Amino acid sequence: MAEIRNARNKKRQTRREIRSMLTNVKTADRVFIKENIREAERYKKLVKKGVLISKLEPD
Repeated sequence: MAEIRNARNKKRQTRREIRSMLTNVKTADRVFIKENIREAERYKKLVKKGVLISKLEPD
């Protein structure tokens, strides 16, 4: 139970940190930051499942 509670508290703390960071950023930049955070979470889940990721840069 303690492990589950600690994981839940860590997730909540991360959310609080993100919210406080977003309040200190310009309004126009918030959209980009939120998008980058969502993309990072998605990549993290894929890597955890063992999917190899490589991103091709446009020429």
